[in-house]
Amino acid sequence: MLRYLAAQLFQAVLVVLFVTLVVAVMLRFSGDPAVAQFQGASAPTAEQLQQIRTALGLDQPVWLQYLHFLGGVLRGDFGTSFRGGTSVGSLIRQALPPTVLLALCSLLLSLALSLPLGVYAAVHRGRWGDQLIRFFTLLGLSFPNFWLGILLILLFAVELHLLPAGSARWSEQLAFRDALRADPVLLHRYAELKRILADEHADDREAYTAGKEQFVSGVLTGVQT
Repeated sequence: MLRYLAAQLFQAVLVVLFVTLVVAVMLRFSGDPAVAQFQGASAPTAEQLQQIRTALGLDQPVWLQYLHFLGGVLRGDFGTSFRGGTSVGSLIRQALPPTVLLALCSLLLSLALSLPLGVYAAVHRGRWGDQLIRFFTLLGLSFPNFWLGILLILLFAVELHLLPAGSARWSEQLAFRDALRADPVLLHRYAELKRILADEHADDREAYTAGKEQFVSGVLTGVQT
């Protein structure tokens, strides 16, 4: 048993190493990361790009960059994102709580549906109920998850307005949406703000998002008071 677990763990490590190596090589052919890292309104100069490459270690051989990355991973340092220049670890910490919540909710929902339906299908094997459950199970497995997820977002967030499309702060997002619907002047100001932020921070996604969040926070504060 221990030998089997050790073999599986060793294979998992090899798969992770292989995937990270493939991603590292593909990044080298997807464009210059220094250009994506550059923050400025004008086109970057050769000197600016070279400074960014040196700061990120992109002037080193690919195999040395990969070894530095693996060493950082062992220390809990996943490096810096090429887009925005933020720490990858901070991005993971921000996305981890809603990801875990979504995974747990989907797991509980799957168990709540699959267990009783599976028991029913087993007890009534060969009958119309069993055939119907098999049909919809096969139908659900036939759809790609990413495509089905987009359809569910369109249904529950865009059409029915029951759930937010991309935020874990449900109550805040719904309150802000209701405030925009109730005040056409506020809706116009929000649209104008997004246009101004897009012009001023075309190359700085974080500043653009921070500007929008500051406006949303001000609106929600006014609604609560």
